Formats: sequence, C-alpha cells, structure tokens
Amino acid sequence: MSLSLLKLLRCRFLATSVGFHYLTEIGYIDQEIDDWFHGRNEEFVRSLESNYERSVNRDDEDVDRYLIQSGGFLLRSFTGIVPLHFYGELTKTAEGCCILQEKGHFEEFSRFIVAWKHETEDMETILKLKSCLWAIGNIGANDGGVPFLEKSGIVKEIVTIAEESSVISLKGTAFFVLGLIAGTTKGVKLLDELGWDCVMTTMGNPTGLCVPRDPAKFLSLPPSPPTPPPEPLSRNPTDLNVELPPLDALDEEILETVRDMISVVHAKEATRTLIRLKQQHPARFKRKFVWLGMLQCLEKWTYPLAVRRFLFEFFGQKGMIRAIGRVEGNGGESEEAEDSSDDDEDESEVERKPAEIAGRF
Repeated sequence: MSLSLLKLLRCRFLATSVGFHYLTEIGYIDQEIDDWFHGRNEEFVRSLESNYERSVNRDDEDVDRYLIQSGGFLLRSFTGIVPLHFYGELTKTAEGCCILQEKGHFEEFSRFIVAWKHETEDMETILKLKSCLWAIGNIGANDGGVPFLEKSGIVKEIVTIAEESSVISLKGTAFFVLGLIAGTTKGVKLLDELGWDCVMTTMGNPTGLCVPRDPAKFLSLPPSPPTPPPEPLSRNPTDLNVELPPLDALDEEILETVRDMISVVHAKEATRTLIRLKQQHPARFKRKFVWLGMLQCLEKWTYPLAVRRFLFEFFGQKGMIRAIGRVEGNGGESEEAEDSSDDDEDESEVERKPAEIAGRF
C-alpha cells in the first residue's frame, strides 16, 4: 500500500469514534495535527491549486510538470472535488472537536485571518492566509464544527475577503470556503445574516452552494489607489552630492519618462517611449548628468524590481562609473570630456530586442 493511500485511509478513520480511538492509541492524531498546523496546511493549498491548474490545462504536452508530489495530495485524475482535509475529518466526531478545542488551532487560524485579510503583496502571507481559510472552511463544513464558527464570528471576516479583496485567487478561495460552510443548516443561517443566499434542495437540505444577494460585491474588484504624482526632480541630490546643470527639453522628457515608470499602468508605454528616444537620440543617453538624474529617481521613489533592472540595463554604459568619479572629484566636468568609445562597443540587449523588453511590464 502506498504512503499516500495509507494517509488517506487513516484520515477516513477520523470520521468515526471507533476509528478515532484506534488512531489515538497508536499516537497518530497528536503527530498528524501538529504536522498539519506547522506546514501540511500550506502543502494542501499548493497541491489543490496545482490540481486545478492541471485540470484546465489537460491538453498541455508537458503534463508531467504537474505531477510533482507535495504531501501526497496531488492527483493524476482530478475531478474537481476537494481532497480530504485533516481538520474537516477531525471535527466529524465529538472527540475530534474536543482535541481541536484543546489545541487552540481554530483560534490561531481565526486570528491570522483577521490580522492579514487585507494583504495583497506578500505571497507567503497570502498562501498562509489561504491555508487558514481552507482549514476553517473544512471545520465549518460539519455540524460539529459550526459552534467554532458561531463563537468566533469568523464567517463575517471570510465574507469580507470574498467581497473586498483585490487578490483574485484569495477571493476565489474565500468563495469556495463559504460553499463548504453552506453545507450545514446552521452555516446557511450564518450566511443568510451576512447577505449571502444558499441553494437548498426541495426537501430543505443545504447543497453547499451560495451566492451574495448583491453579485457586484463579489464580481467586482476594488479600485486601485491613485499613484501620487512624483515630486519635481531636485537639482541637488543629497546622496550623490553632485549639482545637476540646467537640462534641456529632451533631457527633461527622458527623466519625465523614467518617472512615469513608477506606475505599472504606464510602465509599458513609458518603456516604448524610452526605446524610441534612445533610437532617435542615442548620444543623450550617454550624458552623465542624465544618468545621474535617472539614479536619483531610483533613489527617491519605489520602482518595481523588473523596472529597476530594466533602467540599469538601459542606461548602463561602460565607463559611466568612471565618469561619475571624475565629476565628483572635479566639481563638474564638461560633457565633451566623456569617453564614449567604450560605450559604442557594448550595445544593450534592450536595443536589440525592444519589443521583447517592452512586453515585460
């Protein structure tokens, strides 16, 4: 018997009191609940999302890349049904609910969701948040786990994520989790109080399907905060300690385009503009003071990592650091004193593949 099948069988045993006592005697439950709390929850999320990705890419010739084993969850034949979750099986018995209460794991999951429900950037935090959502959803999918939901009020926080999060995968996770909660009669009542309608059978039994009464709350994304306009470029960079000479209209256009790249919305168009300007006026990009102005922009504002790398590659020239050293030592050397012979020898990859580079943003 494979290790994955053995774990699945043991997880099934948790759903009955007889199986629970058997697993307690062999010391399985204490070890397994600690493993899930300290990492298996995240493995569950990674494997589940890999299964869903593979299910929508079933014609992919490179299908084997989806078969990387992670905690024994990844399936070769995925039907769309969520695999068994340890906490979900644990709360199917009164004994399991007592263990969960003693460990305090549900409270830890709830506190993490409340603290990080508005996270949008850190992927590790978002992964942890998803794992907590799935754990709570599977706990609340059973009648024994509903009291945990009622006592904590965590369902309201999950609804907030589903309706207000700007991370689409997080909204989707919250939606699936609310569907698990909608699988019990008490869960249906909790969701009804929060403005979500649940689908019932003709006999009045919950089906595990729910939708918000106002679909726009779930289907729409919050507007992105406006990007603050950049401040005017200072003529006295504090860290570079070099006074910039008066710049003409073309130099100002180059630096203004660099400032536009702060926003991911304008980065692609600004990249095309820079490439066009460099093709038309290559000598302008070899001026040390234009390069210093670009460095000041990078120092003053927060740019995405890909944009910073692009600008360093785009403006980087052989001998430029040496030229800056002369400027700092002499208090302002003329532009004609630059040594541009090395610059002409090393054409940037950006100029050779402008369309490819512009497509990065």
